[in-house]
Amino acid sequence: MSDRESTVEDYLVEQCKAHGILTRKVTWIGRSKAMDRLLVFGGLVVFAEVKSEVKGPKFPSNAHEDAQLREHERFRLRGADVRVVWLKSQVDALVREMVG
Repeated sequence: MSDRESTVEDYLVEQCKAHGILTRKVTWIGRSKAMDRLLVFGGLVVFAEVKSEVKGPKFPSNAHEDAQLREHERFRLRGADVRVVWLKSQVDALVREMVG
């Protein structure tokens, strides 16, 4: 099991590329707590928050992550699809869901 968020995020990017899903790193200008990735495919738009395999099951586990969760909820309340993934199997399921 990897304890690095970058391992899961790299896998997400690889799988998106392999399946034709457009992915972009997300940052907000003048605001923090943006989700990690924007995924676009076939009319679907998904924001993905990537956590490490160790921290994912505990999300949110600190003040920074509490603020991230509040940002997720602001988007969800307005109809956005925001997912939190920390396992390669979750990435695989998300990719399968998007490409059908």
